[in-house]
Amino acid sequence: MKKWVSVLLCYVLILPVLAACGGNGIPEGYEQEGEYLFAEDPAEGAFYNYCPSILQEDENTRHVYYCVNERMNVVVDCVAYRKGIKVDGNWYYSPKQYVLSPTAGTWDGEHVCDPDVVKGEFSYNGETYSYLMAFLGCARTDTEVNEVGLAVAKQPEGPWVKCDAVNPVIDYEYDESRPEAFQWGYGQPSLVSVDQKGKVLFSYTCGPGGDDHVELGRWDLSDLNEPINEFRARVPITGITQFNSSAPTSCITNANFAYDETSKRLYMICDALPLDTENTPDFITQALYVGYMEDLTGAENVVGDVLKEYDGRSWTTVGFITPALTGYARNHNGCIVRDVYGRVASSAAIELGYSVCYGINLPGRQNLFSYRIKDLEMQLPT
Repeated sequence: MKKWVSVLLCYVLILPVLAACGGNGIPEGYEQEGEYLFAEDPAEGAFYNYCPSILQEDENTRHVYYCVNERMNVVVDCVAYRKGIKVDGNWYYSPKQYVLSPTAGTWDGEHVCDPDVVKGEFSYNGETYSYLMAFLGCARTDTEVNEVGLAVAKQPEGPWVKCDAVNPVIDYEYDESRPEAFQWGYGQPSLVSVDQKGKVLFSYTCGPGGDDHVELGRWDLSDLNEPINEFRARVPITGITQFNSSAPTSCITNANFAYDETSKRLYMICDALPLDTENTPDFITQALYVGYMEDLTGAENVVGDVLKEYDGRSWTTVGFITPALTGYARNHNGCIVRDVYGRVASSAAIELGYSVCYGINLPGRQNLFSYRIKDLEMQLPT
């Protein structure tokens, strides 16, 4: 399980056969969203789901990628997928399909998690793919030295192909001179398309054992065999406060971004401080921050230029996902529900996916197995 010690934790393919649908148009095996986006019944064993990436293809279709354990009571992260369809105003989700797993003996041999997906045009080993996934990989059991890799697919449900020729594309080199430091590494990536082709905003959390932060860059990934980085910049924390006071935050981590082409705003959801260190789990957040930054800087006015040419402007707070709002003591690993290119669908409201932990102060790993995914909507300022 990818988690922070100091600051944070860090579809079965349903064939479109009309006969498989019931009279209400819901394919066989699809389950209606309830208290959670989709539940893992505790009575069926120790399984978790968290850290969603939600793409809204159209008004009635969405694709959800998220982190799970594949074997009961075993904490080895994999990436799963479900397709969502809306019928009569309700969301129904397909059965779980495992789409990405650790590759033994490699850089991601222990864990594969924290997926984020965007649509575009990406070439890899001479083939063209329509979907790109960034994910966290780890070869260690102590959750140190996390790194970021890429995978591609021609359809949302896969099959997904790891880009082994360049992975890990964001690699972390362990500093042997600081063995006392918890060197979490790099992970929790986010992708936003710049041109609906191969250029993307590519961000990830940096946890080198102190000075935790989020880095964002603009990359040309049209040819994944030769990725090109146009710039990288530290995401500023100006204007972001702790969720229960006016005190400024000391850092941000675990960020997910989206862009509004109408308002030219860059939206972000990320972990909010402070942590609750008196109850377990004490490494995931109580709350999530949601805000935006005006993205009007740069001669070309290209999304992301506000960070490339940062002028000190502040984030504007939209709100916080807090225990008082959700009824859960832990709210963590959030995402913005975006279209397939990473844009928000509306300038009036923003839909968010996030993870909760319904078990607090449980023995052993039982807290982990109570991670579930929920969603909510926040109104946006005009």
